[in-house]
Amino acid sequence: MKPCLFIPILIILFLSEEIFCQEKIKFDEETGRYFLQQIVEFDSISKDETYLKIKDWFGEHFKNAEEVITSDNRETGKIIGRYIDSYHAQRVLIDFYNTIKIDIKEGRYRVTVTNITGVKYDAPLGMYLHKNNQGEFRDFSKKTLMDVENKVKNSSFLASKILYIN
Repeated sequence: MKPCLFIPILIILFLSEEIFCQEKIKFDEETGRYFLQQIVEFDSISKDETYLKIKDWFGEHFKNAEEVITSDNRETGKIIGRYIDSYHAQRVLIDFYNTIKIDIKEGRYRVTVTNITGVKYDAPLGMYLHKNNQGEFRDFSKKTLMDVENKVKNSSFLASKILYIN
């Protein structure tokens, strides 16, 4: 490949990763919980291969994948797990349970992280966030949301990158 063509391709790949990472944590009015969802699309890997690679990712990403995975159905392409991660909330590091759900279909899969709940008080993430009189999040609450967002995106983004490693 000619160097002059290679550089624009690298720039496009870099920008597409940046666009992919722009997902924001959202609030579900129905459940009263925060969640983050990403959809990864591809065309070179079958549903079965995708399933196996994601299972490998669970094994590499978590100390004990068997304890994390609570539901696993290869036929329907659904893997659900529950794990603990630490986030900076109310200016301190707090452990939160997270539920990760991966729905695999031919040519794409969806990663959803939800039920972000504080371990110590069994309180949803929203209980750790505070708003000012104008209804806007205070600075430390914004930092909490950004910390959760970044850690969740890094986890699910790693899951998306695993498809392209092998």
